[in-house]
Amino acid sequence: MKKGIAFSTLALILIAVVSFMAVSYTVSRAVSKAPAALQEEICRGAVALRQKIGGTSLMGAGAAVPIEVACKTITLDVPAKDAADRAKEDVEKQLADRVARCWYMYGEGVVKDVFAGDPLFADKCAVCYSVDVKEWENGRQEKITSTEFSQYLWNTPYIVRSGSDRCKQLGGTCTDEKREGKDLAWYRYEINNEVCREKEKTYCEYSDYECLNKGGTCSSSPVVGMQPYQQWKCPQSLQCYVQNEQYFSYYNYVQFYEGEGVINVLSDIMPGESYAIAFGSPTQSCATCERGVLGGFVATAAGLGLMGSGAVASATGWGAIIGVPAIGVGKVLLVGGVTTTILSLSGKEGADLVYQKLLKNRPTGTVYVGTLDQITHGNVCRVIGNE
Repeated sequence: MKKGIAFSTLALILIAVVSFMAVSYTVSRAVSKAPAALQEEICRGAVALRQKIGGTSLMGAGAAVPIEVACKTITLDVPAKDAADRAKEDVEKQLADRVARCWYMYGEGVVKDVFAGDPLFADKCAVCYSVDVKEWENGRQEKITSTEFSQYLWNTPYIVRSGSDRCKQLGGTCTDEKREGKDLAWYRYEINNEVCREKEKTYCEYSDYECLNKGGTCSSSPVVGMQPYQQWKCPQSLQCYVQNEQYFSYYNYVQFYEGEGVINVLSDIMPGESYAIAFGSPTQSCATCERGVLGGFVATAAGLGLMGSGAVASATGWGAIIGVPAIGVGKVLLVGGVTTTILSLSGKEGADLVYQKLLKNRPTGTVYVGTLDQITHGNVCRVIGNE
C-alpha cells in the first residue's frame, strides 16, 4: 500500500512537471512573438510577481514565472528601418531609451535579486536587447565614442517626477491662496478637495498646462535652481522649468529614481556592429567596487571615475567607463576620498580580467552596454531565446 501511495505521488509530480514544462514552453513562445513594448511589460510584471510570491524550486510558487519564460532578449535595429530620425543624436537617444527600459524591465533596482534560485542565471545577468547598429546620417560612417555616449546618458533628461500634490487626476497643488495678476488665468481652483483637506489646505490649484499642473514653472528665461524640460507644455512662447530634484537624466534614473544602480558603457558604438544591453543583479561584490560605486562613482577593473568627467580607456577594446583617463599598472587614483588601484589592461588577459572584475562582480544593479561578444563573454550575461 505504501509503495502504491509513493508511486502515485511520484506519478502526480511527474505529470505536474511535464504540464508545467508544456505550459512554460507555450507561454515562452507567445511572449517572444509579442511586440517589444509588451514584452518589456510582461518581463517587468514577472519580476515583480517573483518578488511578491517568492519560491524558486521547480514546483514552488516562483516556478510560475521563471525569468527565461517571461523575459526574452529583444532583437532590434538602431536606427530602426522605418525611422525618420537617423542623425547621430537620434541613435544616441534610441540606445539610451533601451538602457532605461532594460532597467525598467528588471525592476528599477527595487528587486535586489531578480534571478534568485534560477540555475540558468548563475552570474545573475541577462541580455535585454541584442542591437544591430545600422549606418546613420545617410550612410555616413562615424562612431559614437563610449565617452560621448556616457556623457549623453549623464546630461540628457529622461524622466521628470511630478512635483504636484496630485489633488486632481493629472496633477494639482494644494494651497491656501489664489494667484493674482495675469498668472491667475492659467489656473483653476477647487474647494473642499479631499486630498487638500487632509493637508489642511483650502484649494486644489490645477491647470490645463501640464507643466503648471505638475509643479513646474513656465518662463521666457532661465530660472535659477531649475532645469528646462520641453516635454511638459506651457502657454505659448514660454518654456517649462522644473526643480533640480524633479529632474532625472538617464543615468540619474538608473542611479536613484527608484532603487540604486549604475550604467557601464564598455565600448564605442560603430555602424555595422552588434551590441548588447544587459541587466545584472548584485553579486558578491569586490572590495574595490564596493567602495567606489556610491555617490556617482563607477569603480571597475579599469579604474574609478566621477560621472561626467571623461572616460576610462583601455587597450582591450573594452572601451570606456565614465571617469578619468586610464593610468598605468600600480598607480593609485584618489577621488573624493576613495582610493583604488588602476590596472592597465591588454589583450586576452585584459578581457578576462574585465570579465572577472566587472561583469561577474557587481555591488549594485548594473546596466551594461557593449558589443555582443563582450557582454556574453564566458556566458556571464545570457541571451534568452525560445529554447
